[in-house]
Amino acid sequence: MVPPGVPDSARAEYSMTIIPGGEVLTVKLRKTSGYPAYDGAIERAINAAAPLPVPSDPNLFQQLRELNLVFRPN
Repeated sequence: MVPPGVPDSARAEYSMTIIPGGEVLTVKLRKTSGYPAYDGAIERAINAAAPLPVPSDPNLFQQLRELNLVFRPN
């Protein structure tokens, strides 16, 4: 759920690293949306989603180990 007062135009960028079991190793805010409550909600959601589904193919996993994600409220 998007915190109150966050416009549809808000945008936050995160990078994250996952390990083979799908656990989130690191989450880093790369660019704030300008709305700390929204940024915090995104980070909590990323951590709560663990373990993430990961491919069983080790080569494919290596391509997805480091993710850069953009979040928008809508």
